[in-house]
Amino acid sequence: AQARAQAVVDLFRGHAGRLVVLSSVDVYRNYDGLRRLSAAPPDPAPLSEDSPLRDQLFPYRAEAEGPDDFRHSYEKILVERVVLGAPELPGTVLRLPRVYGPGDRQHRLWQYLSAIDGGAAEIPMPRGVAAWRWTSAYVEDVGAAVALAARDDRAAGKTYNVAEENTVPEAERVAHIGALCGWAGTVRVTDEPTDWPDLDWSYHLETSSARLRDELGYHEPVSRDEGLLRTIAWERANPPAA
Repeated sequence: AQARAQAVVDLFRGHAGRLVVLSSVDVYRNYDGLRRLSAAPPDPAPLSEDSPLRDQLFPYRAEAEGPDDFRHSYEKILVERVVLGAPELPGTVLRLPRVYGPGDRQHRLWQYLSAIDGGAAEIPMPRGVAAWRWTSAYVEDVGAAVALAARDDRAAGKTYNVAEENTVPEAERVAHIGALCGWAGTVRVTDEPTDWPDLDWSYHLETSSARLRDELGYHEPVSRDEGLLRTIAWERANPPAA
């Protein structure tokens, strides 16, 4: 990823006024804490652009099948350094959260939507997951943030989180999705172990977009409810392959 970023900088140096690059919340130290790869206590959420970054590089290298596997060289921290370290081609970094919407190949809503549409009376959720906060953003709202950063020269040399204005705990988020579907069931918090025992849910991936809003005047063109309703409709029409 670092080499590709450098190649892009080299290609557009002298031919473009600025480079806008998409990064991820996985650069933050809380991501390593979530995966039990850091002994540091949880950093306070919501995370700002100045919150600590991971101490360990290449978060997915252990999962790679070899040097040619993209996961072997994936590292957004190094990409950010390249982009922001080229003064002759000013860069802007946008750190994205969990992005959902039509066309989502990961089908982020499907796990819960399938239970809701299946008539489940309740959705059990382990206590740690229920309280965990992971910021989301609707895909069209993310696109608006990218366009805004590209057009506004005040973004040169800056890093911005792209995030919804208020991140709620996962249990509340799922209950809200159910309400939009007219679901009469409930989310039941349990003390059962999670399906992801290697994760520490006290490390939130909630981010603040205050800088983007205050400095560039960002606001979402699509409301949260409308974005969720569009995504629900797409998920129903395009269920993941079995």
